[in-house]
Amino acid sequence: DGAQDAPDDESGDGKDADLSSGAEDSSVEDEDSMNSGDISKSVDNGEDPANISENDKTNNVIILRKTFILLYQEINRFLSRIADANKTTLLSVLTYAQVKENLIQMKDYVYNYIVSYYDKTEYDINLFNYNYFVEILKTNLEMIRVMQKSNDSEKEK
Repeated sequence: DGAQDAPDDESGDGKDADLSSGAEDSSVEDEDSMNSGDISKSVDNGEDPANISENDKTNNVIILRKTFILLYQEINRFLSRIADANKTTLLSVLTYAQVKENLIQMKDYVYNYIVSYYDKTEYDINLFNYNYFVEILKTNLEMIRVMQKSNDSEKEK
């Protein structure tokens, strides 16, 4: 429905996790801010789960939850950037419309996952689902990249 606020982080202060994004230009080419490898490294340090202390497990769960919230906020940021993007060709109008529809649906899924399923699901499953959502986001950003490349090559003709 688009009116959902980001879920609170687990810090206990009742405030949303802070996501200070960089430049807000109208192109949607910035995948670096959602590099699943970087985030996954901070969440899953590659240690054998049997050797991880309870404190480390708890920290990983909290970090992953905050990372889910960041993902939700990134989706909102990309939706804003899509709304501001230059739609000059039929291809760009159709591509942005499809990506917008996909991201709105994904935003709802991520929100519902955080609120309804995250706390009831094991860490490994949550990490898998997080990576799955990131790949969906990357796929949608790739759709925009391909469309922009196509538009640029049409302009050169």
